Amino acid sequence: MAAPTRNNQANSRFTTNATSATLASYTPTSGSNRILVVRAAAMYGVQSSFTLSATFGGVSMTEAVTAVQDWTDRYLRVSIFYLINPSGSAGDIVVTASQTMNGFVVDAVTLLGAAQSSPVGATDTDSGTSTDTSSLSLAGCASESLILAAVASNCALAPTWSWSGATEDYELTGTASTAEMAGSGAYYATSSSGTVNITATRSASPPPGLAAAAVEFKKPAAGNQTLTGATIASGTTVNAPAKITKKLAGATIASG
Repeated sequence: MAAPTRNNQANSRFTTNATSATLASYTPTSGSNRILVVRAAAMYGVQSSFTLSATFGGVSMTEAVTAVQDWTDRYLRVSIFYLINPSGSAGDIVVTASQTMNGFVVDAVTLLGAAQSSPVGATDTDSGTSTDTSSLSLAGCASESLILAAVASNCALAPTWSWSGATEDYELTGTASTAEMAGSGAYYATSSSGTVNITATRSASPPPGLAAAAVEFKKPAAGNQTLTGATIASGTTVNAPAKITKKLAGATIASG
């Protein structure tokens, strides 16, 4: 069994002052052992705390990890949300803040082959002021798991990002503005168990503040897999060890 895979990625950067941001009509990829993951960041034009929440098709998502950083006249939050076995129909992803934000960065991706019970493993966050680097260290990661990370800052000097220890899968930036947001994300599939170290580096001069977060999503435990829409042909012998548990959701077992 391999690490969970990433599918049907969609993202956007929002620059209009608002209390929410919407990725409209997102359709999760069909397949077995699905999880919808949303990486979201938002910046408030006041040095005061706020919260973020996320829904898909009106269904609340669970926050796996969040990172915050404040500085003069700004407050930044990066959060990673997930929803196990989301609806397969198109729905709006809505990220909502408790205050009116200067902007949002929102990314969505469907994982296939992910654990459907207790899917989150290691997490880590990093934040700071007057620094261009975020370092994330996830201890005790399992073999063949998938790590998703996100970093954000303001848009001063129209930054780009580079990653060490992970592969970038989105970068959203714009014109140089301290009142707008920039963000990036990355992923890494583990091949063995242990600690995973990931670093995100922002181009240009260090911003007043930045924040980053990362989450490990685990594969299903051995002997606890969901086969969705599977067909087992006539004459096929399926051998399973004692005490194995398999859930065949919508499976067809041919006669004979």
